[in-house]
Amino acid sequence: MREEVGTVCKKGEEHSDACESYDEEFFKDRKYMRSIRKGPFYAAAVYPSGYGTVGGVKINEYGEVLDHEYEPVSGLYCAGTDANAIYEDSYMFLLPGNTMGFAVNTGRFAGERAAEYVQDYE
Repeated sequence: MREEVGTVCKKGEEHSDACESYDEEFFKDRKYMRSIRKGPFYAAAVYPSGYGTVGGVKINEYGEVLDHEYEPVSGLYCAGTDANAIYEDSYMFLLPGNTMGFAVNTGRFAGERAAEYVQDYE
């Protein structure tokens, strides 16, 4: 970790020097660059991973959110993976985009029903 911090500090110094002279690494125009010589500085290790929710909200065939008695909550709609009960609590990340069709269609019919709901109040 100490080596990584040293590398980051060295890169910060190189960047700040390029702000005052010329960016030889990326050839970025100096007017878009800002020096980072004054701290405090913070760093974090970030690792790529899958994220998301699947199936947390129960809906009917119109995208209306259902309460604990499975009755529609008036004016409340949900779509996409937040409502996707197909996968229960586990999403197969080896098939990225697998829930796209469900998201598109639930968004469509929930949107249609929401539009009807709003028109009833006009």
